[in-house]
Amino acid sequence: WLYANLGEFNDLAGNLINLIYYLAILITLYYFIKKYLSNTISLIFVWLFSTMPFLFYHAYNGYADLILSCYLLLAFIFLFYWLEKKETKQLLAAGIFFGCALFIKNDALIFIIAGLLVILIKLLTGKKFIVAVKLGGLYFLAIILPILPWLFIKIKYHLAFSNVGPGISYHTEVWNIIYWALFLNNSFNVWWFVVIISLAINIMKIKKQNQLLLAWLFLIFCFSGLIMLYLFTEVYRYALDGTALSRNILTLIPVSVVLAAVSFRQSKSQD
Repeated sequence: WLYANLGEFNDLAGNLINLIYYLAILITLYYFIKKYLSNTISLIFVWLFSTMPFLFYHAYNGYADLILSCYLLLAFIFLFYWLEKKETKQLLAAGIFFGCALFIKNDALIFIIAGLLVILIKLLTGKKFIVAVKLGGLYFLAIILPILPWLFIKIKYHLAFSNVGPGISYHTEVWNIIYWALFLNNSFNVWWFVVIISLAINIMKIKKQNQLLLAWLFLIFCFSGLIMLYLFTEVYRYALDGTALSRNILTLIPVSVVLAAVSFRQSKSQD
């Protein structure tokens, strides 16, 4: 659509869409965090986000991972609101943005499952089985609506959700690559150390606040899903050759910024 309006193939102009999404993430992070913390602290976390070299690189190239991270951030924000206020419209909004994320990349299936697990834990721990079934159905309906055109294309042309062959085996060599990608190759500066420090400092508060605990579980489920994908499937080859792992980690950065920040908010009563 962008190229159609440009009237010509222009690689530099086409990549502006990534810059727009990058700026959208910065603005969204600032205004969301500002609801819970001061302007200064909000700006500090946005600054930390903006200093990650790998993210800035993706702000002007043609990869879809930064765009995926934007939709994942929006989906997570509405899921976070739903955990706090339990309004159906917020859950539907989360589902719609999860659906948009799946329209961008199949990786979003992991995030959708993580979202469903959080919803079920929230409802089933409150012994609300019927409500869980109803809201789970609405959640999936909201996801399906944005991706109906893409599902039609996949079915019509027999396209799979995976671009690697079947097979399950344990690839232990991936652990070192994951560790290197997170902490040693400077793609994310010191960010994952910041996340660990935030979690360690606020662990007691997180355990006491149901909303915050489930939000952290969402990130853990997403990260665990990606790790399992690389450890047990043929996708491991994309970790070995360095073509995909860091880009997958990138998609979780905005969500981790939100969690690392709001974990420092003033304590609230448990739901």
